[in-house]
Amino acid sequence: MTSCVKDEIDKPYTPDPCARVSGLTPTDGLTVAKLKELYPNFEVIDAAGEVRKFPDSLNYVFEGTVISSDEEGNFYKEIYVQDATGGLKISTEAKNTYETYKIGQVVHISFSGLTVHYQQGDYQSSIIEVGLGSYDDKYGKKIGRIPSNSLKNYVKKSSCPQSVNPILVKLDALSDDYIGRLVKIEDVEIIASEMDSTYAITNKSTNRHLEDCNGNGILLRNSGYANFAKVKMPQQKGAINAIFTKYGSTYQLVIRDTTDLDFTLDRCN
Repeated sequence: MTSCVKDEIDKPYTPDPCARVSGLTPTDGLTVAKLKELYPNFEVIDAAGEVRKFPDSLNYVFEGTVISSDEEGNFYKEIYVQDATGGLKISTEAKNTYETYKIGQVVHISFSGLTVHYQQGDYQSSIIEVGLGSYDDKYGKKIGRIPSNSLKNYVKKSSCPQSVNPILVKLDALSDDYIGRLVKIEDVEIIASEMDSTYAITNKSTNRHLEDCNGNGILLRNSGYANFAKVKMPQQKGAINAIFTKYGSTYQLVIRDTTDLDFTLDRCN
């Protein structure tokens, strides 16, 4: 009779967390740009608000990357997702979505049963908005928010979060093409009259004004409920990473947290 001893014990099987599958198959060619083209053909729920409904029969599934975070409170009940052609916004009642949908997380969004709005009628928007149902205000129906307990049924994770490189663009080159996307703008600073300002007035959304050395300007929109609202704005010049948005006809930048600003250079003359 003979026997032997195995010195090395087999390691237990551990599934790769990055091998996650959503269970959904993205629809070929369904980009943000394509959604804007398809929007006029969707069923109208309200003509004044131009809230429309995705066609259930087509089972549209969109693939994109999360670029926003509500961890610091500058985003609230919304998630921004982009692809190579543009960005869209998911309206939801869920809070602390950063715990599930982290920056750089690839997601698959099932549009069946959801509603959509984009730049039509009295209720103007410059970004594709995705939600659930609608609600009434003085302009008619607006897109509703996806309930927190239903969000996971529509927005599913696919793989681990990845690094997201912002699009480098000059301040005077910004246009509607960049709305809803993560951009990087270099050589900007807070205007001289706001150098001693905090990011926001407590409990009040606040506009701060950035400009480059050629006098081109843009608004930095900060929530008064953000964790960094009382932090003093950096007084030097540098680069900013932010999600590019538009309110009415006014362009705005929205940061995730203060690390989106790297202002360490001497100010413009």
